[in-house]
Amino acid sequence: MKKEHRFRTLFWNAFIWSACTSVGHVTIALMRKKYVDELHWLEEEEMTDLITISQSTPGPVLINASVLVGYRIGGLPGALLAILGTTLPPLIIMSLVTMFYELVRTNMYIRYALRGMQAAAAALLLDVTITMFTNVTKQKHWLTYLLILASFIATAVFKINVLYIALVCILAGIIKTLCMRNKQKKEASK
Repeated sequence: MKKEHRFRTLFWNAFIWSACTSVGHVTIALMRKKYVDELHWLEEEEMTDLITISQSTPGPVLINASVLVGYRIGGLPGALLAILGTTLPPLIIMSLVTMFYELVRTNMYIRYALRGMQAAAAALLLDVTITMFTNVTKQKHWLTYLLILASFIATAVFKINVLYIALVCILAGIIKTLCMRNKQKKEASK
């Protein structure tokens, strides 16, 4: 496939998704469907890794995901076009909202439209959650299950800051990787 087509696809999909969704995680679900399921430009595991990185790095998840996916698909030009496509719609919309703030604030049709968008966003978030959970649990390692359960309890019950949970999970992943490498080295030296 020609690079120009990939770049055009990256830009316009980012632009349309950013213009039509209000939640970054919803757009990530759309990215996965487009670039993994439909176009096969990314593998499922690779997309899950990119989503994980975008959620764990500072900044808006949608921008982070756009940069990573754009870079993976089209290098630096792909990343720049994905960022441009992602940031232009909110810039345009917020400029218009600012100009017509009083009209937007009191319009009941806009309020109803936003409520409808919330329902659609919740459904798409549930889809992303189920897909990511399914992919992560394919590892079939007890530590993965323990981290999922502990993270959920820490967030839902104890209201622990997500940053601390992410740091603990990162540390656990590093320790797990180091232990697996040591085990492989021992087996290889036998």
